[in-house]
Amino acid sequence: ELWTPPIAGESLEVYAEMDADDWQDFAEGFGIVRISRGFTNDLMPRLAQIDGLVVDDTDAPQFTATQLSCNIDVACPQADPWRPQVNSVVAYFVNGFGVCSGALVNNTAGNERPYILTAWHCLSGGAGINFNSVAASFNYQNSFCRPPGSGQSGGPGNGNPLQQVLFGADFRMSHNESDTLLFEMEDPVPQSFNAEFIGWSRSSTRPGPGAGVHHPGVEEKRISIENNNPFFTNWTLNVSGQPIIFGWGMLFDEGVLEGGSSGSPYFDADGRVRGVASGVGGGFNCSGNQTQVYGGFDVAWEGGGTNSTRLRTWLDPIGSNPVAIDALSVCTFDGNSDGLLTTEDIYIYEQAPVDVDGDGLVTDDDLDCLVDRLRNEEQDLLRP
Repeated sequence: ELWTPPIAGESLEVYAEMDADDWQDFAEGFGIVRISRGFTNDLMPRLAQIDGLVVDDTDAPQFTATQLSCNIDVACPQADPWRPQVNSVVAYFVNGFGVCSGALVNNTAGNERPYILTAWHCLSGGAGINFNSVAASFNYQNSFCRPPGSGQSGGPGNGNPLQQVLFGADFRMSHNESDTLLFEMEDPVPQSFNAEFIGWSRSSTRPGPGAGVHHPGVEEKRISIENNNPFFTNWTLNVSGQPIIFGWGMLFDEGVLEGGSSGSPYFDADGRVRGVASGVGGGFNCSGNQTQVYGGFDVAWEGGGTNSTRLRTWLDPIGSNPVAIDALSVCTFDGNSDGLLTTEDIYIYEQAPVDVDGDGLVTDDDLDCLVDRLRNEEQDLLRP
């Protein structure tokens, strides 16, 4: 299956390329079985039936067509100290509809498994979700800083959700008391995405000042800043089957969460994930007095004690049980400019070595990093 995020326009032509030997199988097996059509006005997207095809309106997003003006673009200076964290956050779509935010997280093996951390309530724990239809959009953000509080900041941005996308995912775990869910994209993240496999902490102490990076309305990426210490809290969501959630609460000093921000990470001062956005007390507005709440990463670590209800199984494959890990240092080199890391790139690198791991030095570590990354990507392609 192949599902895309929304594509703007009044008509769409679909083309397919294949070898001549594959044509017969394609002609006999290909079909467009479902189309989701959206109409956007100042209130919310609307859906319609098309020519008798099934149009799925059960997950129709109930978000406003634009974001609140007090939100801050990640192109603004406020996001400069958080560049690795910004590069880890994605917007994702299910059945063609924008759903929530998530974050690409590292694991103790450092093997670039494309795990996306998000919220339980976004996908109601994963039950009945067609994960083949998941599309994760990277670097979906405005190209410049719109002044916070301006009409421009509250209007449509110029980001493109189709520019860098991975399609298809597999469910890994969910835990409702931490409002946490983890899925894994079926394909490795191309190095051209410049994505960050971000670190995390399962510490149960208060996170301290930090930032939330998110996609309000499943639109362009924004950042919210917290200058004080979050507090312990528990709450309930108006979602069927949702119990009391345990985690962190805060009142952001700059920016806010909105619908679509759910599932996005809160980062502590060390740049590590400490929880996922779960809800807002007081409604979505710019008054500055709403409590923003996050499900605790520490609670989800052991979760419900089984592989499908805890993070530990997936994020600690080597069994080291650390309290925290840092982001994965990813080396990038595309010697033949094809957007991929291949053995040809390794050969080109060996002819003219450069710094690829970001430490400012050209050493054997650079080549080792590239070889290890190529090996990890090849293993990803072979995994079931």
